[in-house]
Amino acid sequence: MRYTQKKRRALLIRALLYLLIIGCSVALGAELVVSSPVYTVTINKTGTGTGTITCDNGTITWSGNTGTVSFDNITTEVHFTPIADTGAVFGNWSGCDSVSSSVCALTPSSNRSITATFNGVNVYALTVRIAGVGRGTIRDSSGVIYLSNDNVTTSDNVTTRDNVTTSDNSSFVSSNFNMNKIVYLTATPKTNNYILSLWSGCDRVYDNGTCAITMSTSRTVTGRFSGAYNVTYNIPYVTPNTNGIIYCVVSNFSLDNATTDGLAVMSFQGGVASQNYYYFPSNLSIKRKKTTFLMFYSNNAVIGDNLTIYDNSTHVDYSSEVGGNYLYGVKLKFTSTGGIGISGINCKNILMACFQGDTTPKRNLAGYTCEDNSAAGPGRNSIILGY
Repeated sequence: MRYTQKKRRALLIRALLYLLIIGCSVALGAELVVSSPVYTVTINKTGTGTGTITCDNGTITWSGNTGTVSFDNITTEVHFTPIADTGAVFGNWSGCDSVSSSVCALTPSSNRSITATFNGVNVYALTVRIAGVGRGTIRDSSGVIYLSNDNVTTSDNVTTRDNVTTSDNSSFVSSNFNMNKIVYLTATPKTNNYILSLWSGCDRVYDNGTCAITMSTSRTVTGRFSGAYNVTYNIPYVTPNTNGIIYCVVSNFSLDNATTDGLAVMSFQGGVASQNYYYFPSNLSIKRKKTTFLMFYSNNAVIGDNLTIYDNSTHVDYSSEVGGNYLYGVKLKFTSTGGIGISGINCKNILMACFQGDTTPKRNLAGYTCEDNSAAGPGRNSIILGY
């Protein structure tokens, strides 16, 4: 059968429509599969401080200060929580949908980028020193031991628990504290043979002996332990004139070792001294049953067996306290460092005789006094020596 061109065109269109209907029927009977999008949230950490970030719906993979976490077919909020490290604080978020109590919330409907800023806190160092011939510990209010000189290696040196030993019996440790932190320090003598004789560097010392420091900057605090027994000689007549050298002979008749703890310039003619207390750097020991020498020469006090040679470990320079050829007085203190004595040192067993060295014969000085804190001596009462 022969078809005209018009007829053939109509048959072709009819066949194509038939195929299209069959294809649609097959498609309508099959399951339609659509892939869900995966979105990534990039987390950046910045600032002068450090910290960590957690996510409540996924695990963050970190590379340095940049982390990523991916979400598949999620339409609810995701929350990111910052945790600042010690010495830092959380600053702020950027890129979040909302922030509540430092928690960043967002819905990952697209690739997102957020940034957490951690700020560093000003941290200052507190240096705690221990000095003196006594033994004890220094702790803060939490009970942490900052320094201890419980372990004596020799009569003149002390080893701390940090294995630091210095010839002048003084060691230190440092700890860091956040800005404006108030630190409380307490000093505890090891035994009743020792006392805390001095705090220095504190903002306040309470009646119970606690030292308080506010860390507004780096600070240094020194706790000085001394022997429980001490003897103080008050010498009213000393002169910076090199022609008026004063020599003193000091004898320790006690059974305790003692040390030349230090001296204070009390007054001078024509002015007022600041009455600072000067410590002999090496805390020169006066062994029991031993005699030593003390010399006041110009603006120096020198102690030792050889008064013709002295250095920084045997003398103190108090030139800032005196001037010209004025006369002045001093307080010289001896402190026990332990031994086999029962009553400790006192004015009866730490004896001192002084004389002026520019006369012939030498002239003994009269009128200086002695005080001690031992029940075996005069207590706090003075004994007048010389006549």
